[in-house]
Amino acid sequence: MSSHDFLLTYSVSPAEPATDRRKKLADNVRDKIAEIDVPNWFKLKNVETTFAGEIDVTGITDKNKWDNAANEVKRVIAQAYRDCDASTNDVVVNYAMLLSKAGEAFTFKQ
Repeated sequence: MSSHDFLLTYSVSPAEPATDRRKKLADNVRDKIAEIDVPNWFKLKNVETTFAGEIDVTGITDKNKWDNAANEVKRVIAQAYRDCDASTNDVVVNYAMLLSKAGEAFTFKQ
């Protein structure tokens, strides 16, 4: 396992069809994500929906590292879903992440 600096940005939206209930859940999940407190993760003050910091990942190839980082991010963000009684059937989070020493930016969703 190695530590990597990262920049993570995300977009939260209701799953289709975007009902009023799903829109409210998406707003709630977005608010919960903003409250996340993870050691070595820092919410950028002037850029909404962006975290920077350090993350520990495993993997030999860039793709392995990306997959491992994505799984860790999704594990952390899953708590926001649970806190809001939401699921990925209701709310979609799209991410873009840049991981030091692991090539170009990559995207994933939850």
